[in-house]
Amino acid sequence: MRILFLSNVYPPYSQGGYEQLCQEVAQLLAARGHTLCVLAGRTTGAADVEEDGPVRVHRRLELELEGGLSHTIARLAIGGREASERRNVATVERLIDEFQPDAVLIWGMWNVPRSVPAAVERLLPERVAYYLCDYWPVLPNAYIQRLEAPARRGHADWAKRGITQLLLPAAAAEMPTSLSFKRAACVSYALRDALVHQGTPLDNAQIIHNGIYLSDFSVGSDAPSTNNSLRLIYSGRLSPEKGLHVALEALALLDGSVANRCELLIAGGGDEDYLRHLRTIATRGSVPVTFLGHVGRANIPRLLSESQVLIFPSEWGEPLARAVIEAMAAGLAVIGTTTGGTGEILVEGKTGLTFRPGDPADLARQITWLAADPRLREQLAAAGQALVLREFDIRSTVDQLESLLCQATIQSESPVA
Repeated sequence: MRILFLSNVYPPYSQGGYEQLCQEVAQLLAARGHTLCVLAGRTTGAADVEEDGPVRVHRRLELELEGGLSHTIARLAIGGREASERRNVATVERLIDEFQPDAVLIWGMWNVPRSVPAAVERLLPERVAYYLCDYWPVLPNAYIQRLEAPARRGHADWAKRGITQLLLPAAAAEMPTSLSFKRAACVSYALRDALVHQGTPLDNAQIIHNGIYLSDFSVGSDAPSTNNSLRLIYSGRLSPEKGLHVALEALALLDGSVANRCELLIAGGGDEDYLRHLRTIATRGSVPVTFLGHVGRANIPRLLSESQVLIFPSEWGEPLARAVIEAMAAGLAVIGTTTGGTGEILVEGKTGLTFRPGDPADLARQITWLAADPRLREQLAAAGQALVLREFDIRSTVDQLESLLCQATIQSESPVA
């Protein structure tokens, strides 16, 4: 098949696991003999067209948010939004005409105008499939999100509110679009239920888990397994909704005998203001905390293998976090919240320990329990690893997505009665 992927961003210019999964699936489909082309958002400093091994990547979509607030204001104030959308639709039409895809798989469209997937549905109504791993179908457009976000500096908030009041009508005036989502898959039941609850027509959407390369992670933990130490790790983006501040507050609540045996590694980057806040909290406790900054994906398996417990304190509805899946594959016990789809793999006392979102005392209690019971730690780690090895192989993800795309191709070629 000739398969076209649409994605807001594409590695190496990516923000998290969703975009990484997009690249991995594209590469594996290409390895199976399919011809892959990706249309993604343009990125400063990147070429319009790049070769990612056997996958050709066109970075030509104009994203809604490009540059800072001043660029957003200018685009909305002088009518540049409509012109940008017309150029995007023309880009889609031109690439489809040139590439002649048999099927199209639409990935994350946050920050991409709805007119882009609508144009694909119009041009290839029977050949489009969606793989939904986030909430973009029910979110406000990125212009509205930027305007309504608090100012980065408190003293500028009054000016931001004035600008928002002035430009919000223009930001809300979108081209009328109606996406059918006729053929779609969601990464978890929780995500599908949330989208359906908010009116997205996904009642019959398949559930296709976001698998990983098991061989990269399932090597077991190399961390000491004695009672004398407990290495905790957090891996992911540093932003408030990820809840890392709760984890640091929990460490400050640990009894001295437990705190003296613990340490925390933090692998990830994010907002500098939030990072400063985290560093301040980290000084309040006696647990050593190491901020590693951004860690390349190739180095994550090694860090996991040198740790014993993943702390997953997310406060938002995670669709199905790869960080949890990877840690389980690597043989770590997981202590985490069960927001969103996480509860479908993290089950209290069976595949890990759980705590209430935003509750550092509850997390401290679970850390204390796990620190005192090495056997429980080993049992939870083994159960979590068995689950991931059984159900989260990326080859299974690709099998199911390939089947979804084949169905689109077959149906589009069926004779009309």
